[in-house]
Amino acid sequence: MRHKDDLEFSELLNRLGVNQATDVDMARLKLCEISVSSSSLYDINAPHFFAGNFFMHSLNDSLISKMATEKVIISSFTSVVSPKLTRDRQENAIRTLPMIQIKLQTFTVP
Repeated sequence: MRHKDDLEFSELLNRLGVNQATDVDMARLKLCEISVSSSSLYDINAPHFFAGNFFMHSLNDSLISKMATEKVIISSFTSVVSPKLTRDRQENAIRTLPMIQIKLQTFTVP
């Protein structure tokens, strides 16, 4: 856990994750908030909090597109392997997954 040395902050993140953040929690987070346009304060390597995966993927895509290395897109395949489930139930599990196409370009070739 990245925040193991800061129990108070770890507990804050846990409350935030289950939608039980207090007003004090939110005030503490607001103190840490900076604008991306504040170039003198903004550190791309600092921990980032996002309201949803869309914003995280947007930042990652932006950063990766600026890299000067060769990018490789690797397709993935979803499968279910479980001796306890019938083939029909395995196929149903895959069909019920959200069909969100996300291009993750996180692998670069040296």
